Amino acid sequence: MQVRTAIGADYDAYLRLFPELGVDEGTPSRERFDSDLSRRMLVADDGTGVVGYLLYDLMDGTGYVRNIVSDPAHRRAGIGAALMETARDRFAGGGATTWCLNVKASNRPAIGLYEKFGMRLHYRTTMMRLPRETALPAADP
Repeated sequence: MQVRTAIGADYDAYLRLFPELGVDEGTPSRERFDSDLSRRMLVADDGTGVVGYLLYDLMDGTGYVRNIVSDPAHRRAGIGAALMETARDRFAGGGATTWCLNVKASNRPAIGLYEKFGMRLHYRTTMMRLPRETALPAADP
């Protein structure tokens, strides 16, 4: 399996894999993929095509794993581990001294993968979406 930086031609695979995240956001456009996402995305290619991807950021000495997805038909085949190994190496080469991610508490297989790479629960967060027109209280000075 080869892990490499994404290129424009990987967009169709990204479209196919993105729904596996289980988020209620629309899939980013080809323009956004080409201008922003592909340069910070790793893809796993098993010789038949892209079977997984990892989106990341590297900021201020910390590597952030934003998304990691593997094709359901290829799960438990080492795709996630290959992507995580490459991300770890990329982070270290970029000067990161730590790395982190967010994961759904119900995603036990992913948590197991992350624990194999030495990651541990640091804290729990809760996210919610509000309609744009929702008025938020003023900040307390």
